Amino acid sequence: MSENKKEFVEKYLQPMIKAADSTVKAVTYYKAAFDEMVAVEYLGGMSFCVCITADSNQAIVKDVLRRIW
Repeated sequence: MSENKKEFVEKYLQPMIKAADSTVKAVTYYKAAFDEMVAVEYLGGMSFCVCITADSNQAIVKDVLRRIW
């Protein structure tokens, strides 16, 4: 499942967020010790991490957008 999440974040979520906010530098998926995370990095260096463990693709979008806006 995590490979699908990584692909979803890179292929769909990142372009959508970058198109909506030109200050977003990168949106990346990574796996922490026990959690799956999405990091949203801005051009100025600020970043947010969002836990997406057990999320569907729709829930990933909802959780990330809720955290950054």
